[in-house]
Amino acid sequence: HMFGGRKPGFDRLVPWAAATNVLTGLWSVAIAGEVHVPAQPLAQSLRDIAHQTGANILFAPDAVRDRYAAAINGSMSAYDAIRRLISGTDLQIVRDSSGGLIVRQVQLEPTQSPPPAPPPVVQSLTMEGETIIVTGIRGSLQRNLDIKRNAYGLVDAITMEDVGRFPDANLATALMRIPGVTVSRAVTSLNGISSSTGEPTQITVRGFGPAFNETLFEGRKISSGISFRGFDFSALNSDLVQEVDVLKSPDPSLSAGAIGATLNIKYPRPLDKPGLRATVSASTTYNPDEGRPTPNFNVLFSDSFAGNRLGFLVAAAYAETKSRSNEATVWGWEGTYLDPCEFAGATTTCGAALVPDATRPVWYIQDYGIYQIHNWQMRENAVAVLQWQPSDAFHATVNGTFARNDLKELQNGYAIWNSGSEMRNVKTSADGTIIGFTRANAPTDFDAQFNEQVLQNYDLGINMRWVVTSKLSILIDGDTALSSLNPGGQYGEYSADTGYGPSTPTGTNGSDIGITVAPGGNHVLPYYTSYGPNGDASRFLDTSIIGSHVIVLISQRNRNITNQAKLQADWSDGDLHLTAGVQYLANHMKLSAYHSFANNQWQAYAGYGA
Repeated sequence: HMFGGRKPGFDRLVPWAAATNVLTGLWSVAIAGEVHVPAQPLAQSLRDIAHQTGANILFAPDAVRDRYAAAINGSMSAYDAIRRLISGTDLQIVRDSSGGLIVRQVQLEPTQSPPPAPPPVVQSLTMEGETIIVTGIRGSLQRNLDIKRNAYGLVDAITMEDVGRFPDANLATALMRIPGVTVSRAVTSLNGISSSTGEPTQITVRGFGPAFNETLFEGRKISSGISFRGFDFSALNSDLVQEVDVLKSPDPSLSAGAIGATLNIKYPRPLDKPGLRATVSASTTYNPDEGRPTPNFNVLFSDSFAGNRLGFLVAAAYAETKSRSNEATVWGWEGTYLDPCEFAGATTTCGAALVPDATRPVWYIQDYGIYQIHNWQMRENAVAVLQWQPSDAFHATVNGTFARNDLKELQNGYAIWNSGSEMRNVKTSADGTIIGFTRANAPTDFDAQFNEQVLQNYDLGINMRWVVTSKLSILIDGDTALSSLNPGGQYGEYSADTGYGPSTPTGTNGSDIGITVAPGGNHVLPYYTSYGPNGDASRFLDTSIIGSHVIVLISQRNRNITNQAKLQADWSDGDLHLTAGVQYLANHMKLSAYHSFANNQWQAYAGYGA
């Protein structure tokens, strides 16, 4: 059997154990590139060349077992690199018609002479007693197609190329490869102004937002720590994920509660690929705005025993990123009516009581702020799986997962709150948008916030499947999941608002500010035309006149527990397939919010003083 590649010509090939493959095409074989491979087992050298050059390289482990290769470094094609590795051995290289390279033992008739140096192009291979199993990108794409083809409903899938090699570092980013899936990048549970680390956090499927989609782990409903039905993918490291299925039509055996789509996330299991496996990878991310590199690593260890009847797998991953963003924020685009005296060119002076003109609606920026935001994100993941298969008819799996995402954010900003009754010399566009005004003796606000969001997920489950007959199988499954937002009582926001300017109409140190909005936008942000106490820009950050205004503490703490159990029977006879079963699901969510500034009671706090 072959996974990936062309089917004709391979049906007669029986057990080869593995192969490696990256990208198709003659160009990747012929074009020279940088190759750096240390002295190591030949099998690993072939895999490294495939990853470094992008060539399809297939080989039989039996043919390269116990063979070691010298180190090679330099600019060369994949073919030249392999030829150097196998020089002086009984191995040869042949090409298939798509340009892939096949490394195999020389098979000569007694009267045949060795093949010439240029490798022949092979249209089909007819070696008896061999099967080629392709891994890498081609194998991953073929598995995706097989899942889609064999599913009973509308299903798209993404599978990893190899252990720890999912297509993208972020799980939601990988899901963007599926038609109909888009992502949102906003942080889900931070206070303060809306912000983003740049990473996707939630998905939309065929126009249905996060609240209309359901996320499963190994076919089980997973709890969620955010305040609505959606799931935040920022806590999941894709390096530990084996497969993600996106079901766009209902599957009652899994869940029937999603209007948009059901996502089923699957993790690797030891008996899927028996034997000893160990992988370690490390990398770093450097953001010049933040000044230092941040670490990323993952490790996986798996082994099987007792004739591959018992196996265990443990894996862990850690990723850390830092980022900075500069934002201009509009807090409210308000509609109102103004007194005619407030408009530019007015012939009358505004009195103590304004009389709005209800025939002329206008819209203005209520609060315009400029912010710099620093984000620090730490993501921790762990997976443990134990499998037991005493016979071909029965297997049991116990698995647990842990995911934690800790996001810390520092915001610093400058803003001025505007009121329609205090505007003068107002200019508007044809549609009533205020594009300029002045305001006398306005106070100035500086805002500093430290925000934190901790999302934590635990999941523990057991699954047993018994093949009773060739037509009947029984499944028993149980699971418990716990998700929390700020489980350690973290505060979502520590916020301090300071500034200067009048607390009363007779106060001092105000600014005769103005704001201008470029007509038609023209990709120009609104900007203030004056700033600083009494218009003195040199004293804009004068600490001697800055006073405290309000201090806010906010903590949002959520806890969601999901317990479930399922008994299912499957019966198949030819093209007829029947599934029946019962399921128990208990989902309990507790939402708590603590706020020192409830109901926006500004008048309960002191002003700036001057």
